[in-house]
Amino acid sequence: MSNTESMSKRFEILDCAIELFRKEGYSNVTINQICAAANVSKTTFYYYYKSKDSLIADFYSKTNYNVKEQLLSILSADNELDQLWNICDMYIQPISDAGPEIVRELYINNMKKDVLAIAPRDIYMKDVMITLMKRAKSSGKIQNPASAEELYETLVYLIDGVAFIWATKNGGFDILAESRKVFDTLLVTQIE
Repeated sequence: MSNTESMSKRFEILDCAIELFRKEGYSNVTINQICAAANVSKTTFYYYYKSKDSLIADFYSKTNYNVKEQLLSILSADNELDQLWNICDMYIQPISDAGPEIVRELYINNMKKDVLAIAPRDIYMKDVMITLMKRAKSSGKIQNPASAEELYETLVYLIDGVAFIWATKNGGFDILAESRKVFDTLLVTQIE
């Protein structure tokens, strides 16, 4: 099996599990149900994942993979701010699609394992985002006087905060709209 086929199968299992979690609730779904939905044996499941927790921990791997695959499309936007937002959107949209219960499980999983897949240093597109911020600052599109590195970290923390509050409020507001608001407040609002 090629690496691409292996990745495809892994993400297929993940997608089936996420859909089951959304319908039935994370704690109500068994590995047997995931295997049936993904049409794989338990052996195949355990080849890719050690447990449901390891499966949910893979959520951001799929997001990173999708961002990497769409990078040319993302960077085809007219300006650096649009490109930055496109990257942010590609991280936020899967969270919105997965739903608040799954996002809560992602946070719990991160805390249990002392892994911060959502921390600024762990974002796959960190260097690209910082480069885009530097360019936007040079061209005057970002007037915030903080460094590109500080802006990047602050943006990640702000959007993570929006996702956390959205998950704890059971999805009670539009996560994309609120994330866009913090993006615009930090990067687009004119500094006087």
